[in-house]
Amino acid sequence: MFHVEHYESMKMINDKKFTQDFLIQLNIYAEELIKWNKQTDLIGDSTQNDIFQRHFFNSLQLLPYLKQTDKIIIDVGTGAGFPAMVCAAYDKSRHYIMYEKKYQKRVFLKHIAGRLNIQNIDICDGFNIKDCPVADVLTSRALLNMKDILTLKSSVKRIVLFKGRNFQQEIKDLLVIKEHNNISHHHGYDDDSFFTIR
Repeated sequence: MFHVEHYESMKMINDKKFTQDFLIQLNIYAEELIKWNKQTDLIGDSTQNDIFQRHFFNSLQLLPYLKQTDKIIIDVGTGAGFPAMVCAAYDKSRHYIMYEKKYQKRVFLKHIAGRLNIQNIDICDGFNIKDCPVADVLTSRALLNMKDILTLKSSVKRIVLFKGRNFQQEIKDLLVIKEHNNISHHHGYDDDSFFTIR
């Protein structure tokens, strides 16, 4: 059944207690992002002045959609580590597997993991839908098409997708097959949308 639920995602995130150590980690992360972004296309130049809101807090919006029993999270097309690296820094109770096909971005991810001493992660080369490992949740920040990844349901329990303003066409595509899936649409902040597929 397809249904729409509205969440105050930012409020849910703000209710979490951010430790001083975690905020220090995010500051280091932001500094490294800006430094590396001069040579490697990690984030858009227009978002450099708003890294905490556009990238860090946006990434942390994933956490309210994870259940206590979810222990293995796959992030496809993680880029500069969003959302998985940010969530892994905050949430040591889960293991995050990040897929990124671009070599220079993987080098950055390994650098950040070492710099922030994040150990509950794996950084992998490009993702192949046919070889998806078993996991509790698969997430992707605007990269994967919702219709294409429904084939992953045999490997993962749930799929949580970050989508921007232009998700309407994918919704239309899903309406054709929605009766076979439990798909929920959630609103984040700043016109973000999330879809959970079970």
